[in-house]
Amino acid sequence: MRGVADIYPLTPAQLGILFDALRDPDPELYFEQVRFDLVGGVELSELRRAWAETIAHHPALRTVWLWDGMDDPVQVVRTAVELPWTELDWRATGAPHEALEELALADRRRGFDLAHPPVAR
Repeated sequence: MRGVADIYPLTPAQLGILFDALRDPDPELYFEQVRFDLVGGVELSELRRAWAETIAHHPALRTVWLWDGMDDPVQVVRTAVELPWTELDWRATGAPHEALEELALADRRRGFDLAHPPVAR
């Protein structure tokens, strides 16, 4: 199969998470959101490159779960995954903190599709 580095069965904990996600499609279930304040000058191209290298280095960040039409669910590690990247400039916004909170809430509500990589943004 092209683009696949490895295939594993789901662990018992992963099976429980999948069961919960399929039973209750709340997109915020098991959703972890982390934000950082970067102080000083930030070279966006270098930050983007660093995240791409992080995804390339850690197989768990390139892993999806497949279950539809299968006897047993599996986790599939992709050989490569492109992290979606959005750059927003809120310097002219009168309330950047509020705009960030709205963006974070919308992002949580959007959730993830566990069958399509990446399951990170």
